[in-house]
Amino acid sequence: LSMKIETPEGTPFKSYASAAYRHTLRSIARVSSIEMLMRTKAVQSLSLKFDERFGLGAPFATGEEFIFLHDALRAGARAYYVPTVISIHPLMSSGKILDAPQCVNKGAMLARVYGRWSGLYSFAFAWKKRKALANGITVRQAMHLMATGRKQFRAHD
Repeated sequence: LSMKIETPEGTPFKSYASAAYRHTLRSIARVSSIEMLMRTKAVQSLSLKFDERFGLGAPFATGEEFIFLHDALRAGARAYYVPTVISIHPLMSSGKILDAPQCVNKGAMLARVYGRWSGLYSFAFAWKKRKALANGITVRQAMHLMATGRKQFRAHD
C-alpha cells in the first residue's frame, strides 16, 4: 500500500488523490518510501528485495522505492493507494531537488528499470521535470548527467 503523509502543521506532503486506486507501472513513480506499507509474507513469497545500490547512503542516492515497486508489480504483486494519513514528516525530501548529483542518480535508476530503453525514458523525465531542474541545469545538461548515471550503473551491474 501507499498512503498519505502530512507535515507537522497538518498540510499534505504533496498532492494526493482523494480516492483509492490500484497502482500501475506509471503511478508508482510518485510513491515515496515513507508512504509505503508492505505485507512481509507477500514480499517474501515473491522473493522481493530492495536494490541496495539505491537509496540514501547507497552509491545512487534515490529511486529505491520506484525500483522496488516496479520489481513487485512485474513479479505479480498488487499495490494500492489508500487516501489515509500514515505519517507526519517535515516538508523536505531527497527526491525533490533535481541538481546534478540527483540527475546522475535518476539516470542510474532509469537504467536499472528500463535497460536499453533508459535513454528514451531519461529524455521524457528531463523534459517533464525541466522546471524543477536546479542551478540553471538545462534539459540537455540533465540528459548528459543522466547518461553519466546510466554508465555508472552499468559499471556497478
